[in-house]
Parts: sequence; C-alpha cells; structure tokens
Amino acid sequence: MDPLHEDGTGFVLITNGLLVTKEIVKKFKKYNFYWVQVSIDDVLEAAHDEFRGKIGSWDKAVNAAYLFSGAGFPLRIAHAVTPDNLSRLPEMIDLAYKLGASSIVCGSVMLSGRAVANKGLFSNEEEFLHELYCIIEQSQCQYRGKIDILTSSDLMMDINRKKNLPNSAVVIRPNGDVRMDCTMPFTIGNVLQDNITDIWRNLGSNCWDHEIVTKYIAELDEFGIHPIHKNHQDLDIKLG
Repeated sequence: MDPLHEDGTGFVLITNGLLVTKEIVKKFKKYNFYWVQVSIDDVLEAAHDEFRGKIGSWDKAVNAAYLFSGAGFPLRIAHAVTPDNLSRLPEMIDLAYKLGASSIVCGSVMLSGRAVANKGLFSNEEEFLHELYCIIEQSQCQYRGKIDILTSSDLMMDINRKKNLPNSAVVIRPNGDVRMDCTMPFTIGNVLQDNITDIWRNLGSNCWDHEIVTKYIAELDEFGIHPIHKNHQDLDIKLG
C-alpha cells in the first residue's frame, strides 16, 4: 500500500545529491513529481565543495542531476549566487543546460537560519543585484526555448505570498519532520510518528494562520530576519 502514490499526490524533491543512486531514482519513477531540484552552487568543483563544506559534494550533485534527467524526471538546478561566483553564472547556466535540466533557479542567498550568522559572505547590495539580473536577462534571451532561467523570490515577498494564499504544500525533512516550508522554523508533525493525512488536516492546511506563526512573521525585519537569529540561535518550534 502506498497512499501517496495511489491518491495522485504531487511532489517536489529537493536534494544536494549526496545520497542519490540509480536504485533510488528507479524507486521514485512511479511518483508524480512536478520537478526534482538538485543544488549546485558553482561550476567549479572546488568552489562548490568549499561552499557546501564537504569534499566530493559537487561530483555527487552533478551525478544526481544526470541520473534524474536521464530517467526522464523534470530536473531543476538550484544555484545560490554570491559575489564570489557571480562572474561564473553564465557558465553555471550552460552547465545546467548540459545536465539536461528543464529549468535553473538562481538568486542571492536568503538570510535564513545559519546564513544569518554568515551574512558577511553574501550580498544584497544594489550593484550586485543589478549585475545578477542583467546576466539572468541576457541568458534568458540566449536560452529561450531550451531551458527556463528563473529567479528566486525575496524572502519577505515569499513569506507574504504564502501567508495570503491557501496552503497547498508542506516540506518533509529527512528525519520525518513536517515543516511549513523550506525557510520557516515551524514543525507541524512527523510522518514517522503520525499519519500524514492527520498532520495535514490538523495543522498543515491552516498553519500559516496559526497565532505563533503570525507573531513570528510580525517580528521579522525587512530582510526576513527574526531578532533571535541575530544572536546566531536556531529555532525549531513545534506547533500544536
């Protein structure tokens, strides 16, 4: 019995590629994926590995991308743009195209979680963003009809959009925790302990209206940073 397959549930898989194998790709073939997203943060192997903090992670990510695209999955490459790799963005887009991706989403790093403690490594300055969007616009013209080149949303814009629309998705973490989304620090259940249908009915469908969530959003600054993160503390808040 596989209820998530039988009821037509749609999925998005987000992975760094480290654990992706041919066997896993074959197992996933029966599910309805809107897209499979593999994170590759530089066209240079050493730079990606340093950014990720693990030697060999670039090889794993690239291999995972090949496996998914080769098996017919709609592949999306996620690329975090920083001042260090901005000049290589055209090469990164070309790599995504060669990997068989149908889309690549690129943008500056969202200052969420541990990124807040390391925000000096990133940039939201006007000059940086202007050059970033110019490269994206030029590349969209160059690759039109070949690969979709997308930009990531501003964090506060993304939060406000989700807050004001009916909730249609949750994130399941590797440990089974069910999160509201990729950036908010709220856990609404665990699929290893509770039925996913019950989790959705109890909190998933209306979690963005929860009073604790509403208070948290109200305390975010213009960059989407909560005061507690400024002290380099991570949050893991269980709702319900």
